[in-house]
Amino acid sequence: EALIQELRLSELMVYQAVTDPSVESTFDISEEKKVEAWYSLLMTAIVSLLLLVLGMLFSRDADRIMIRPIEKMKHTVQQLSKNPLLHLEKWKKGGNSQSATLETDILEQAINKMARLLQIGFGCAGAEIIGKSLSDMGELDPMFPGVRVNAIFGFCDIRNFTGITELLQEDVMIFVNGIADIIHKRVVDSGGAPNKNIGDAFLLVWKLSADTSKFQRKLFDAALSSFQKVIVDIKKMDAFESLPNKPRNVTSDVSMGFGLHTGWAIEGCIGSKVKVDASYLSPHVNLASRLEAATKKYHVPLLMSQAFVSGLTGTTQSTCRRVDSVTFKGSNDPMHIFHQDVEPFHALVTKP
Repeated sequence: EALIQELRLSELMVYQAVTDPSVESTFDISEEKKVEAWYSLLMTAIVSLLLLVLGMLFSRDADRIMIRPIEKMKHTVQQLSKNPLLHLEKWKKGGNSQSATLETDILEQAINKMARLLQIGFGCAGAEIIGKSLSDMGELDPMFPGVRVNAIFGFCDIRNFTGITELLQEDVMIFVNGIADIIHKRVVDSGGAPNKNIGDAFLLVWKLSADTSKFQRKLFDAALSSFQKVIVDIKKMDAFESLPNKPRNVTSDVSMGFGLHTGWAIEGCIGSKVKVDASYLSPHVNLASRLEAATKKYHVPLLMSQAFVSGLTGTTQSTCRRVDSVTFKGSNDPMHIFHQDVEPFHALVTKP
């Protein structure tokens, strides 16, 4: 009886006689219950371990597939808002075909492409538009106030473009883009930036700081050198060779004019909320265009203003010759214009 009192009800099994309910027998099943408890404990531990492993696997997949890509996209947008001209990491082709089809990877690739298109479309002058638009979570408003900057303005134009367009028809795009590729590459390598592509003409800009050191003068030399390199490249190229429908009996020579000037301009958005262009407004920009137009009259490929020549280093200034003193349209004062009296890079172009 004392042993029965020490056991719990769940550890006892009681049987009663069918004929006489007052007759009953009690059995001790505590050992069986202990074994059953150990089995339950072991089962609980196994299930908990499985849940822990599955939770870790799910967390790892969620972090790899969702969380990290979203954080990376957020970081990309934040970095672009701080530095709109940031060079984005190129999308790596190949790899796991399954991961390449994930929606987050496709979205990340699309964000990188759209950001790169913004950089190409707006250029250096539109950096502020990109930065403010990405950092402002409110309504999109690309119309920002202009900013006054000092810069070198270069203008170049393809000669006889109307005749070339009539001759090449659809292939004129390939022709112009081939010329643009040469010009843009040389300008970017010299520290400048392409701003506007106006069919047969191109506006190039080298931004200046308030510093008047030797480094600043080197930028003037680099701008002039880039245009001289373009003249060399244009003379060496066969402009019509790569066209799908190469015209017959046409000379491959392409003639261009170049103008260089420096001064202030207002950098900002031109247009409306329907369509904007990031560019520069200033009489100095117009003056670079008029210098280029004057190359036809003086039969030289390149003309520079006195303000631009004054920014060159002494060695480079010694190679420049004053061509004339001209009062351009929109200006009241006469201006000395210059031409560089050197063969571009000497041996790079072989005289016929």
